[in-house]
Order: sequence, then structure tokens, then C-alpha cells
Amino acid sequence: ALADGLLALSASRRYRVPLVLIIQDLMGSAAEQSGVAGGTKVAAATGKLEMWMCRHATQIGVVATGFRDRLIQSGVSAEKVHVTRNWSHIGEPTVSRADIRARLGLPLDRFIALHAGNMGLKQGLDYIIDAARIARGTSPDTLFVLMGDGNQRERLQQMAVDLDNVRFLPPQDEEVFPSILAASDVLLVSQRPTVIDMSLPSKLTSYFTVGRPVIAAVSPQSETAKVIAESGGGLLVDPSDS
Repeated sequence: ALADGLLALSASRRYRVPLVLIIQDLMGSAAEQSGVAGGTKVAAATGKLEMWMCRHATQIGVVATGFRDRLIQSGVSAEKVHVTRNWSHIGEPTVSRADIRARLGLPLDRFIALHAGNMGLKQGLDYIIDAARIARGTSPDTLFVLMGDGNQRERLQQMAVDLDNVRFLPPQDEEVFPSILAASDVLLVSQRPTVIDMSLPSKLTSYFTVGRPVIAAVSPQSETAKVIAESGGGLLVDPSDS
């Protein structure tokens, strides 16, 4: 968080020790691109404060190449910015496909497209609900599962109230989370088309860990698209075309 970085900068100056920042999200870009009401009004000020902080850091680790480019363009020395990829935080699947589907009440004979994680504005999950509506006629064996929570979940459930090919699951324990991913047929990443270089979804490394193909409905200019292309682990589709 930006406040944490500023607090760390203050401490490093007081105690005369080096400051190392690990950047998971660019707050200035997030305010501009996430779709949060009023975000564009604070984006410029937030971005300036963020870059001022980064210019005073001793070393910086960023999780995506686009973050590095943005920092350098803003006057941060290239020599102190290092791309440090996130590692996966989940273990190996421990429950069989049949058992985990039975436990969650998911049919064994359906093709499951799973989105796991936050259900917020940034994710643009309306398109998945719209895709499910289309799929009733074109791919009736496909079941769309949205697992997680967020401030858009209730609205999405209302959108899908008449769809029998959409299921919602609550967040799951770490113990079974990898098994649920592995029991799916395809894993979904969705982002608003405006999301480009503000963040990199942490779900990607989890998805890759279980070896399931990924469908990423994201901007082709986004950091997510770059990682999908570099990994060869999935397909990119138009995030605005249900």
C-alpha cells in the first residue's frame, strides 16, 4: 500500500537505513484504470506521490515489466528497478477431480470454466455473465463458476438469477483451493479493458501451478496479456466481447 511505502521512507530517513520497495500494484494507475467512482480525480496526485517515493528508494522490486517501464518514464533510475516475479502461494492439489466436484455439488459431466478470486469493479465480470447467457444456446454443457467474494458479487448474482449454467461459490480454504482449480477444465481471468499496467492478478501463478489452460479476457496491452503470451499457458480474448 502507498501509505506503507511512505511510512517506510520516513523510517529509512530517520534511522539512516536503505529503503527497498516491493511493488505489487501501481496506485496512481489503479485510481485511473480500475473504474472506481472518482478515481480519475485523485489519480494524478496519487501517481506523483507514488513516483516521488520511488525516486527516493534505494532499490525497487516490481512484479511486472510494465511497472518497470512506468517507473523509469517517471524519472526513477533504471539501475535500481528489478523485475521480481511473484511465486505461487498455493500447494499441489490433494483431492481428486471427482471428489472435489462432489464435495462442492458440481456435476462431473459438465465442462467447468472457473473464475477464482475477487469480484470487484476491476475484474469486469459482467462479461462472464453475458458469455454464460450466450453459451446456453451455443455450449450447453459449459458451466461457469465464480468462486470468491467482493463488492460486485451480489450484483452479479442478480444478473445471473435466471441462468442455470452459472454457479457462485464462497471463498475456499487453502487446503482445497488448488484441488478446485485442478478440477476445472479452463480457468478464467477477466479485467476491464481499461486495466493496462496498474496490476498483475495474483491468481495467474496459482492457475499456472495446477496446469489448466487459461482464458484471459484482458486488454492486449496489459501486463496480464504479456504474461499469458510469455508463458504460453493460455489464450487471449477481447475483454469487451462477451
